[in-house]
Amino acid sequence: MKTITITQWGRLQDKTTDNMKHSLEWFKAHVSQRVYRDKNECDSCETCDQVTKEGAVIQDDLHAEYLFNIQEDLDIHYYDNR
Repeated sequence: MKTITITQWGRLQDKTTDNMKHSLEWFKAHVSQRVYRDKNECDSCETCDQVTKEGAVIQDDLHAEYLFNIQEDLDIHYYDNR
């Protein structure tokens, strides 16, 4: 059984795997900042491989919403730093 909690920064934390999913507010708060993600099955294309290696700067609120939505679809975990 998994225990899911929401931390004070809006992160969802799975206590069994210690993986975090972030809220839309977290992504919007990181606009103009670089975020990093873990390796995933989509790293086969050049763009995804580059983002995994170097991180990505969230360009605007629309980009923040996109990253928020794909974290669930592709089971990607984003981080503030490496």
